[in-house]
Amino acid sequence: MRIVLVSGYELGHQPINLAVPGAALGDAGHEVRCVDTSISPLGDDAIDWADAVAVSVPMHTAMRLAIETARYVRSRRPGLPTCFYGLYAAVGADRWSAGLVDQVIAGEYESALVDWVGSVGRDGPRSLPQAVVINTARGPSTTPDRSLLHPLDSYAMLEVAGEHHLVGYVETSRGCRHRCRHCPVPVIYDGSDHMAVQVYRNTVAGQVVDASNGRPVPGATIYVYDGKRCQGRDCRGLPPLQMVDVDPDGRFIMEDLPPTFQLMVKAPGYALLFPQSLDPGDCGQPYCLRAAMKPFQARGFYIPFHVLYNRDLVRERLDLIARSDVLNAVVVDMKSDFGELAWEPRNPIARELGVYQPNAMSAQEFLALCRERGIYAIARFVTFKDNPLAKGRPEWAVRAASNPDEIWLDGEGLAWVDPYRHEVWEYEIDLAKELAEL
Repeated sequence: MRIVLVSGYELGHQPINLAVPGAALGDAGHEVRCVDTSISPLGDDAIDWADAVAVSVPMHTAMRLAIETARYVRSRRPGLPTCFYGLYAAVGADRWSAGLVDQVIAGEYESALVDWVGSVGRDGPRSLPQAVVINTARGPSTTPDRSLLHPLDSYAMLEVAGEHHLVGYVETSRGCRHRCRHCPVPVIYDGSDHMAVQVYRNTVAGQVVDASNGRPVPGATIYVYDGKRCQGRDCRGLPPLQMVDVDPDGRFIMEDLPPTFQLMVKAPGYALLFPQSLDPGDCGQPYCLRAAMKPFQARGFYIPFHVLYNRDLVRERLDLIARSDVLNAVVVDMKSDFGELAWEPRNPIARELGVYQPNAMSAQEFLALCRERGIYAIARFVTFKDNPLAKGRPEWAVRAASNPDEIWLDGEGLAWVDPYRHEVWEYEIDLAKELAEL
């Protein structure tokens, strides 16, 4: 059965009275769509799709909106089975329900709602023994399926010291020990109480798969960025808030995420993925993601450092790649065999050595040209073959075995630095990080 669950009002919160029955109906094998009319309207397409409609009525304001929803459903499809469920569903039902809804379920509604949906196609729109069912028996708790709903950041948030935080909405009780005459709760529960609380962290779980065959991608890494600071590809080069490697089945879980976040998925042999939305799924967490990565095979040619001095030739070669039906990438020297850099470094040693070449096309200019043409750029970064560093810091240079006082030179007459020195590591890694930020 195809069931549409509708919520009109839950005090600005993500409607748990859709998430809980949605999970219960899904577990029973039904197709479920949830519509929160405080965020998006209930359209004709949803009514036309449905085999039955159930409207959540958790409070008196929601009741007034539910009546208008039922009238709309009746005008669109007069014979479509329709139900009201929730704490206030039975209030005044004897006066307004005739001809408007087929079934009313109040109190503990989950099991009765599943029974109703499962039998409306067989027994007609009113399949339960009574038109109004009031159930006070406590049933098993159902984990809400929030993937059916708009994300939490679409709803009311908590502001603390100018920062906005996600607020997860849960039901702390379904009953009351008091008997206030104006309130329908004691009428339904006869003064009993029922508490079931489930609290979730802001968590994403999911799996990274190959988009071409659906197989897991075990070598992937998930990065989390502050969504207020960057979105999409603008996050590249920024320090992530979190990062986690997937397990051998491509699965991952990330907890304690910020209220607004951006994910980046990276794996060898695949294009970068920046999910724009979290896909519905059964992952047992508030947010679920099935990251389908597109395989990428780089095909291109190499541009050595000296070509960067000829801007017209660089553009000509990049245009050739852009026009090609086969080529899609380029390898370019960003730190050359001679220790030259194609960007102005921040590293004080590199600045002291004067290794930046201002007359060559800069890394920033080269990358901008590649992005304009949709070309995948791969930086070649030569490390220990670094003549300027060896000459500027001779104590870091590789020495000749026959004469330790002499700096060893290769066949090109260039000096190398000692790959075992931590100072050399720090220099090369610092420059590599600068380049990655570009």
